[in-house]
Amino acid sequence: MRRIKQLRFFTGELSELDSLEFENLIFDVVKASANFSNVVKINAEEDPSFSLFAYEKINETESVRAIFHIKRTFLITPDYIKNRGDHWTSQGYFKTSKLYLVTEGTITDEASRQARKYGIIIWDIYTLDSLVDEKLRNKYFERPYQVRSSESKEDNLSRALQKLKAGPKEWSTYQQLSGDIFSHLFSPPLSPPRFDHSDAEDRNRRDMIYENSNEHPFWKMIREMYQAHYIVVDAKNSGKLLNKRPVIDIAHYLKPYGCGMFGILLARLGTSNAANHAIKEQWIGNQKMIVTLNDKEILEMLKIKQTNGRPEEIIRMKLANFRMSL
Repeated sequence: MRRIKQLRFFTGELSELDSLEFENLIFDVVKASANFSNVVKINAEEDPSFSLFAYEKINETESVRAIFHIKRTFLITPDYIKNRGDHWTSQGYFKTSKLYLVTEGTITDEASRQARKYGIIIWDIYTLDSLVDEKLRNKYFERPYQVRSSESKEDNLSRALQKLKAGPKEWSTYQQLSGDIFSHLFSPPLSPPRFDHSDAEDRNRRDMIYENSNEHPFWKMIREMYQAHYIVVDAKNSGKLLNKRPVIDIAHYLKPYGCGMFGILLARLGTSNAANHAIKEQWIGNQKMIVTLNDKEILEMLKIKQTNGRPEEIIRMKLANFRMSL
């Protein structure tokens, strides 16, 4: 169970990296290995199939060229392996090089058999977890807030939240901290988050989206009652009560044919009367359920988690109070 939790956390951290950062991480992993030398990045214009190559030591006197193909996906399928394998065979790559396929996800059993058939070496989430050492984790996943090893995870997160100033200057830190808090509270049973980066017109927005496919009683109820196959979480580091604009923004994500009809809005101080009215309008008029959580409620959830309780009961209580007040 500890291994599974560690992998879920690692998957969440990898998902925060953009494509270039992920490629740089793999470059550093290969470069740090004693088995490889002369590691070089490949220009995408020269060959879009591969990201880097190196020489891999076979014995004391011999080496072979190793080429790395990076595929950012949560699952490698047999069809993908077959397409890549057939293409690389037709190009003659297997005759001169060892081919590595690197992914942040996993690979099906049939895809693994296909990869062995072609001679493709797979580095999946399990492999990367063993290859990314503490130095690289600090380099790529270092948090902008201090972590004290003498404290529990809940104490660390609570202290960081209480010390963090509200306001636009710290929006990025708050969103990152909120992702850590929500993931610690609810992932698992929710899957690790995916982060949705907005366009330049709304560049400060960065929603977290958690897949909700678990049979956990509470989240199963949320999925069935609100069509919430995905949980959308939006964190706002405002130093005052939120107005209705963030409510409308998160409501735009909520569609029955998309993420579903359930979202969570994190607001440092809570919401204004206008925001609360907008939340009622979204539920009554559009059947979109938006729950807001302020700092006090988040801190309470962390206390509950620390005692092996059920932090989701805070959300359940808020839902009940809201529905019964209508």
